[in-house]
Amino acid sequence: LDYGVEVRKVSRKVQRDVARALEDMVGMQVTRVDVHIEEIVFEHEA
Repeated sequence: LDYGVEVRKVSRKVQRDVARALEDMVGMQVTRVDVHIEEIVFEHEA
């Protein structure tokens, strides 16, 4: 993600998109998609 992008908003969008894709593929309602942020790395300018 670029600097300034809200991680929460992106993770919620990922949840919605994954749930929708799974529902389309399997034809069943998805009740939950978990998103885990394992690491955040900050790059410093040289």
